[in-house]
Amino acid sequence: MMQTLKNLIQKAGVVGAGGAGFPTHVKLADNIETILINGTECEPLLKTDFYLLCEERDRLESALQTLVEQTGAKNGVIGIKKHTAELLGMTEEVTHGSISYRFTGDIYPSGDEVVLIQETLNKTVPAGRLPISVGVVVMNVETLYNVANALEDTPVTHKFLTVGGKTDKTYVMKVPVGTPVSHIFKSLNITVPQNCTVLDGGPMMGNIINPNTAVVTKTTKSLLLIEDNTLCIRLKTRSLADALHRASGNCCGCRMCTDMCPRYLMGYPIEPHKIVQRLSAKATDTKTFMGAFYCSNCGVCQTIACPQNISPNRLFARVKAELIKNGVKAEMAEQSTVIAERVYRRVPVKRLVNRLGVRKYYRDEYEFIEIPNPSQVTIPFKQHIGAPGEAVVKVGDSVTVGQLIIRPKENALGANIHSSVNGRVTQVTEASIMITVS
Repeated sequence: MMQTLKNLIQKAGVVGAGGAGFPTHVKLADNIETILINGTECEPLLKTDFYLLCEERDRLESALQTLVEQTGAKNGVIGIKKHTAELLGMTEEVTHGSISYRFTGDIYPSGDEVVLIQETLNKTVPAGRLPISVGVVVMNVETLYNVANALEDTPVTHKFLTVGGKTDKTYVMKVPVGTPVSHIFKSLNITVPQNCTVLDGGPMMGNIINPNTAVVTKTTKSLLLIEDNTLCIRLKTRSLADALHRASGNCCGCRMCTDMCPRYLMGYPIEPHKIVQRLSAKATDTKTFMGAFYCSNCGVCQTIACPQNISPNRLFARVKAELIKNGVKAEMAEQSTVIAERVYRRVPVKRLVNRLGVRKYYRDEYEFIEIPNPSQVTIPFKQHIGAPGEAVVKVGDSVTVGQLIIRPKENALGANIHSSVNGRVTQVTEASIMITVS
């Protein structure tokens, strides 16, 4: 039964829709106790998962129940923020059979899977280990929606996303994978102001994109227009050289970056202030730098904690890359002990949006809107963790919605990718397939 389930999910090309895009079928393993659904929509300004919880709640619960039964798990849990629960009309945590809802505080980063597991299940994932080490598998709400489709033999062809920030209102929509961002903005009569930057993702962990060339992928969560003078954009546009310069000249050793680090508070062996100081001293000892492996890149250190305008997380990405380049791997702990002060150091979302400078964009209201299909889509070979796939179509081929066009290479971690429109293949490059809509 488990293998049949995995085959359906693999065939449908389901990957994590809320993060890096890990192929979902690989996550399903033996000894699952709890399937935990991340519905916290951790980043501010996003409404995609909230929309699905509002409109597809029964279907999501049904799919989760099926997953519990077919994996042999003991239960399924949907984790949501208390604020989300209030908007959904839920006054208390509820249980339906083996499915229950658990509330987290209105905190950031509640969507970090190890934080979510602690908040909802009171279990601590040891440093360096995966959630399955404590019997848990974590999925995003939209991933669960795609699993529900996979159970009906329907592949991933469309993406839900939020469009917001410096816009008249916040929009939620469903568009074909490969839709040009420029088409979305044109359909909404949105012109990106010269003093604005567009993010694919949230203000904390989202990436800057070029709206004239970017397309929607399976992992696109939102498109946010944010003014350049806000803190979140200033931090994202800071060069690595500038980050290194600030670290060497500005660190006062206050250790606030460590005391506020969500992973340090989980008992992980990461002490950001020590790494910054050792980098400043141009040290080469590996032991101190090993902590960089446990950084989730949540950005709390640079956004909330540091009074000296240093970006520890930017530096850790460089350190981690160098360690991996030299064959160093993260160490795995047998257990980790949560630091008692953790409960007092969680970051309230209201404080976060004020600090980021995006309070004026923060809205509970949104509008679901349908836009016309684009005249063409560009579907990347790589939309997930793992290796890029290989084309199974060529220029001139006619394709239909749901038809397999890209498959994983043999023995490589990857996911199937399907056509999101009816049309004709007009270009195949090393990076993508272009389809003209018929």
